[in-house]
Amino acid sequence: MSVGGRLLAACCANGGLSNNQIPTCPFTTISLQYTNTNTFVTGVMVYVSQIISSDHPGCDFSQFDALWDSDEGLTNSYTLNNVGTGNARWDLASTTIVSAGGGPVVRPGTNTIIGYAPTYKYRSLTFNRTSRFRSRSNGVNVGGQTTYDAGGCCSSSVFQFQFDDFVTPPVINETTPNSPATYGLQWVGVASERGVGLTLVLTASGIAAGPWVIEVSGGTLSLTNGSGSTTSHTGLLTTVVTAINAAGFFTATLGLDATTVCETQDLKVSKSNPISTNCTYSLYNIEIGDEIAPGSFHPSAGVGFPTRLFSPAPFFFDLRFNAAAEGLPNNAAGLETFMRRVWFPKLNSTGGVGTLQAVSNSYMGVTTARWSTTAGTSSLTYTLPTNDQRQLIVDTYSTVCIGCITGSPVPQFSPCDSFPSASTLSDGISPGQTCSDLIDCSGNPLGLFQCDCFGPPEWSLVRGWVKEQQVTITDAPVYRGTETISGRFELS
Repeated sequence: MSVGGRLLAACCANGGLSNNQIPTCPFTTISLQYTNTNTFVTGVMVYVSQIISSDHPGCDFSQFDALWDSDEGLTNSYTLNNVGTGNARWDLASTTIVSAGGGPVVRPGTNTIIGYAPTYKYRSLTFNRTSRFRSRSNGVNVGGQTTYDAGGCCSSSVFQFQFDDFVTPPVINETTPNSPATYGLQWVGVASERGVGLTLVLTASGIAAGPWVIEVSGGTLSLTNGSGSTTSHTGLLTTVVTAINAAGFFTATLGLDATTVCETQDLKVSKSNPISTNCTYSLYNIEIGDEIAPGSFHPSAGVGFPTRLFSPAPFFFDLRFNAAAEGLPNNAAGLETFMRRVWFPKLNSTGGVGTLQAVSNSYMGVTTARWSTTAGTSSLTYTLPTNDQRQLIVDTYSTVCIGCITGSPVPQFSPCDSFPSASTLSDGISPGQTCSDLIDCSGNPLGLFQCDCFGPPEWSLVRGWVKEQQVTITDAPVYRGTETISGRFELS
């Protein structure tokens, strides 16, 4: 249209959208790295649970020790420091321009959706994996055995008990761990077609009162008739529609691309030439090049928010920008701030002694179950189940003179038998029996036990044992391990 010309058509055709108007994405690299450790060190866990001692002259050993380990698994010690590391990188491989429809547009500085662009375009980026590596040790390994000696009264040899010493197993290096082959990033879009907020069509009364000038300026819609009389409207378009229709000069309709919360302040500044025909005159709330809100719900897409970072199966990462929830501006700047946030690996459980959480590939790609925007190292402490208490029993058997009796023979007691108490021994010998001495472990007589006895010559003294027992109970030690993971996932 030349300078000074008149508007010949009420509805101008949309101008084209240049690719230069479609926002570019500032990111070219995605990187990931983590270190997972599991430390469990106990020292010696074996302890003496029973001591039996006797002064019997036929014993090969004067003391017998019974050994036990606190975790009831024949373990002498744990010296573990399992470590797992991983890293991967994805670089920008391609960018394409994608067309879509129904993109939400918000009132600047708010999250209020004033309309949906009929069509819009955005850049879709693909990041291909360019490197990946993982090393790990996991579980425990028998690093040796510790032998303990113990003996019994009637044993001519030492009893040997072996307990395993557990250490960190060898490191495994992997050059092709499972991780996403690609990441996709859908960036901010812009409208490629105008959106209509309000339409006006002159009625017969309106034509008679024309020509009319329709103007939007300063958030106010003004309708000026042929005699120069102006009617102004502000506020919700739904209210404005009702008021205009009641006046009878125009048939007003809320535009197909406007929401019920769209207001006159959301209409684009415009001023018509005088019109006097009943063609449809459109007032626009969305202009070509207007930014599609990256952090608003996108109902027509059926998948939530239009901008996102995602990875395919089996990681199924799908990060969408919700501006209201994040407290960030609902625009490209807010989206960039959101996407620049660093993600940190987190433990959601611990497998216990020597087991790394990152032994699976689950940390080689970002998932919301494994990664969080909460900064810092993730750490969990666990304990090894042990006996609730330790019990040490000390039994001491002393040879004593029990008393003068008569009769023969006196029962002979092997030191390998259960030692009777003095009263049991006395009660077990009948009158009229003659005295006999004890035997050694091989059954040989040990000789008479010299005890004086006052009375008839047939009376003899019998040797026996008196048992003293001491029981000491202490709480079992608590063996604790610690697993930690640190690292970061970020776009740059």
